[in-house]
Order: sequence, then structure tokens, then C-alpha cells
Amino acid sequence: MVAVGHGLMDELAEVDEAVLVAHGGPKGSMSLVDLDSAERLRRVAPPRLRCAGGAAANTAVGVSLLGVPASFVGHVADDEHGRAFVDDLEAMGVEFLGTVSPGDAPGGERMGTGRCLVMVTPDGERTMHTHLGAAARLRPEHVDRAAVRGAEWALLEGYLWDSPAGAEAALAVAEAVREGGGRVAVSLSDSRCVTRHRGAFAELVRGGVDLVLGNEEEVLALAGVPELGRALSLLVGPDLVVVTTRGPAGSVVASSSGTTSVEAVPVSRVVDGTGAGDFYAAGFLAARCRGVDLDQAAWEGSVVASSVLEVVGTRPIVSLPPLVRAHAGLA
Repeated sequence: MVAVGHGLMDELAEVDEAVLVAHGGPKGSMSLVDLDSAERLRRVAPPRLRCAGGAAANTAVGVSLLGVPASFVGHVADDEHGRAFVDDLEAMGVEFLGTVSPGDAPGGERMGTGRCLVMVTPDGERTMHTHLGAAARLRPEHVDRAAVRGAEWALLEGYLWDSPAGAEAALAVAEAVREGGGRVAVSLSDSRCVTRHRGAFAELVRGGVDLVLGNEEEVLALAGVPELGRALSLLVGPDLVVVTTRGPAGSVVASSSGTTSVEAVPVSRVVDGTGAGDFYAAGFLAARCRGVDLDQAAWEGSVVASSVLEVVGTRPIVSLPPLVRAHAGLA
């Protein structure tokens, strides 16, 4: 599996509601900020943890931890954060197929490797503040088509559509994977991102992807209707599967063969919701790479998502393959 997306260093800070109200964006959202704002927020909410992140990179890590070969295409700067990003991905078994460039953009603009400060409130909700930096400089010429052509799946991060060149890079990866006989999935990323680019996503869904992954709010935004059943009936096609996550309500898998609801895996307490959707996607895609059916893949997605809900950060503290087997009664 190859994932293409924004290469960001994730920095997680635990904050109380008052800090979020005073300094954060809308609770549960992702807001783009400039570098000065990113540094100011970091002073307000010093991070407790940091690791290579961004939605697509998180999913690639999860797929790798499940024993399926994974790679990542993105863009970072040649600075401390960029080197740490590549080293951390490779330590997780993910091959970095992206580009590292000098940290200063033409014209003297401060750029640097992208970063995302995630403010986690006591209820486990995460509110993200992202400075894209070098991540926004990803272009189609950065894609090594020969290197990605053999992937069984390509995962395109929806946030890339915030940059025309980023969207073109994602489509270049998709085209190369299709040339090699693989399939393509898109992660919708954020409902506001879907709203900004609904026309482009609708065109993509009509003929450019095999799988759509998103939460209920994102899927509703894509369909442009307020009810999930109606949204799925509008989106699903003969060759398109739509998977909708619904938090503690589980997930819904819709295809031309019908619609199935899959229960969430219960956890004792949600500590941090950061990365849960990304790891659900990892569980689902890794299962599909093994050839299991859609309902089983959705169930494995729920198991893998549960592994990060009870910890701070986006890295599970348990080995994922035994966790999946244990939930299946196979341990």
C-alpha cells in the first residue's frame, strides 16, 4: 500500500477546555495557521509527544504495523523536523518515497517541514492547528511513478486538494498504481475540506477511486444531503465502496451489494481520539490487502482504531496482529 499526503510532524498537547476556547479553533476541527501562529500556539500548549504524522502517514504506519508493506509519498524540508519525520517513518517500517528539499522557499519565505499541533481536551477530542510548510509544496514531479506502480492500494489524502499541485500529485500516484493493476482509495480528511472541494471530490468519486473512507459528517458533506442512507445511495456505484465511520456507533459499509453496519469495538475510556480514523483506514486496507471481505475488513478497522483511543498520540502500545487475532478469538 502506498499513501500520499501531507508530511507533518504531529505534536500532541493535552489542554483544558479554557485553553482551547482562548487559543484553539472550533473544537474537533482542523485549522490552517501560518508559521508564526504555529510557534505561538506551541508556546501556549507545549507538546508532550511528537512523531511523524499527517493522516496518510498515520495510515501507512498502521498498515505496516499490521504486517503489510507500506510506503509514503510526501514532501518535507531538510531540517530537524524533516529528518525526524523520515527517520520515524522508517523506524515504523514505512518506506519514504517522498522528497526532501531545502528549508527556504524561493523569495526568502520561511517554510520548514510542516507540523500539526493537536490540542487534546479531557474528553479525548482533538483540535488540530496545521502549518503546512513544505508539505504544501508536493508536486506531481515529486512522484516516483515506477516506485509506486506495484502497490496493491493507493490511499489519497483529501487534504491534498487544498493545493492544486498536491491534488495533481495524488492523481499521479493513483494513475501509476492503476497502471500496475492496483486500486485507489480516498480519505475525505475533514468535512470543511470536502465542502471546499466538493466538485473535485464528486468528479473523483464518479470515476477515479474504488473506495471512499470518511466519517459521517464528511460523507454527508460529499453527498450534499443531511441523511446517511440517502447519501450512500447517491454515492455508491457498481465499482465504488463507501465506508463511513460513526465513532462509538461503529461504521457502515455500502457497496452495490448492499449496506452493512459494523459495531465499534468498546474501550474502557477514550483518552485521545487523534488518529482513530487513520488507523481504522489502516485496519480496513490491510485486511483488504489480505483478501478478506468488506464486512470483515470494517470489523478489523474498528479493532485497530480502538488500539489508539486509550492512549495519548497516534501510536498503539500493543502489537496489532495479535490484537486482531484476540478479538477474533484466535489468540
